[in-house]
Amino acid sequence: MVAWHGVTTTVFGNCAVGFAPVRPGGEGFLINLMEGVEDIPGSVLAEGIDFSWESFPQYLDVLGSRPRAMDVAAQVPHAALRCYVMGERGGDHEAVPSADEIASMGRLVVEALAAGALGFSTSRTRKHRAKDGRPTPSLSAGDPELDGIAEAVGRARAGALQCNSDFGPGELATLVRMVEISGRPLSVLLLQVDGAPQLWRETLDGIHAAQAAGLAVVGQVGVRPIGVLMGLDATVHPFAEHPAYLALAHLPLAERVARVQGEADLRRRLVAERPTEGAFAEWMARAAHRTFELGDPPDYEPDASRSIAARAAASGRDPTSSGSTSSSRTTGAGCFSTRSRTTPAATWRSGARCWLTSTPSADSGTAEPTWPRSVTPATRRSCSPTGRGTAPGASACPWKRWSASRRATRPASTASTTVASSPPATEPTSTWSPSGHCR
Repeated sequence: MVAWHGVTTTVFGNCAVGFAPVRPGGEGFLINLMEGVEDIPGSVLAEGIDFSWESFPQYLDVLGSRPRAMDVAAQVPHAALRCYVMGERGGDHEAVPSADEIASMGRLVVEALAAGALGFSTSRTRKHRAKDGRPTPSLSAGDPELDGIAEAVGRARAGALQCNSDFGPGELATLVRMVEISGRPLSVLLLQVDGAPQLWRETLDGIHAAQAAGLAVVGQVGVRPIGVLMGLDATVHPFAEHPAYLALAHLPLAERVARVQGEADLRRRLVAERPTEGAFAEWMARAAHRTFELGDPPDYEPDASRSIAARAAASGRDPTSSGSTSSSRTTGAGCFSTRSRTTPAATWRSGARCWLTSTPSADSGTAEPTWPRSVTPATRRSCSPTGRGTAPGASACPWKRWSASRRATRPASTASTTVASSPPATEPTSTWSPSGHCR
């Protein structure tokens, strides 16, 4: 087998989604969750995965037995772990795991890390939902559960922590506490969103404070922003919730296109009667200035003047009318690419970095972390390895000062504070490309 794309390693299990451990009969929910989070058709997952394993070590054995053209690593996904231990209660955000269930999660994590798992991943974002709309199971995991898993990762003396979070008040402090407890490195996804365009800077400040305290915490950024492919035959498009279009949605694509092309009144209604309320309608209204016709061959780096909004303004038309015309003028199979969330370009200049396995960690067999050389002996003495303030001069620890200020504003709920899932307020200087597939 040969891979021509240059990628040598793929990592499974990011952001708490994955397929092990899994009990017989529990496969459907994991497929439902993956379909919702990654927009991979459930039929493809159901037909392509044989689920010939139950435990995570068995899963690794299956991965290792398959021929492949690149290396594979896997993390223990929190959602699968939670549902394996708690059953259907694992996806119920009103349910709280018992002490015994938390201990079981910990034992399974230790078992997985001993078998070769790369680490443990969790998700604290409301953007991650199953196909049926339910938020990802790990969203509402409380401190006792997270601390118990962190303690287990520390016992294993292996692996790393990974998380995607909305970073509401107290969220980064919660994640960094897992680093304090486990002595293991943490990688968090750093993105810019319209709803809080400066939040990434606050998060980066917290990362810097943790690093100054000798904790292995890094922001993980992508070389290109996250995008969405839209089209009349795709999951998302401007008319996905439009009553006039939904009346045609059952028709084959060619018939839908013919109706839009041939009926002037239908085209008028698609523009004049479009929904204006609800999260999707609001997102679509903001998305036109960074939505582009993909073209054939695809143009992955279009000029801003080619956005749907810019083209509409130039011709004196409504963006929805312009998009409708572009969607239906041929076969309807064309796609639009929307920049959904971006990597703040300034992160490269202000300390965030991509990370895999080389972050300093507690591999020495002691409870004391292996401190980076940049951390002075005075700072090492002032910061407790477990974050409990037991070291001499703990009040001087820069991480503790930052952490305390953030925790003071933390809401009573353990769930993430919602951050609007919307396009960024400012354009990055980096180039971009869409993710996903037009289908």
